[in-house]
Amino acid sequence: NNHNFSETLLHKLISIFRWERYNPRLMILDSPAGNLGITEIGVLQKYLQSLVESGIAVILMCRQLIDQQPLCGEIICAINKDFKGIYQADSIGKDYTFFLDDK
Repeated sequence: NNHNFSETLLHKLISIFRWERYNPRLMILDSPAGNLGITEIGVLQKYLQSLVESGIAVILMCRQLIDQQPLCGEIICAINKDFKGIYQADSIGKDYTFFLDDK
């Protein structure tokens, strides 16, 4: 296969892989899909899913729910450090939006 992935994706995958070698029980990733295109997000999701299937718990912190929703069992929503709720990922439709209001 001839894949032309961005340097950004390759750096993210290599970084996660380096930590995976230590056999962690938990990985916390901050905005793992940031600055990636749709195809690259799919590649990242497949890799993260393989981590979950191997027994590693993965916590994703991200601003764009739609990017990572397929990987999530539960989604915890906090807006401006204010806890809003816990949602089952499969109960949230694709058109669901969390409205952020700084006021």
